[in-house]
Amino acid sequence: MVELESIASADAVKGDRYADTVPTYKNSDTPPLSSWKPV
Repeated sequence: MVELESIASADAVKGDRYADTVPTYKNSDTPPLSSWKPV
């Protein structure tokens, strides 16, 4: 899980692919992966 969070962290992502008007993970309210519960 820690490895996935490090890949998806804002610091690890280089550059933007979409305009500011397109909703992406960067402006979402998704909680960190470590807080997710298995189903």
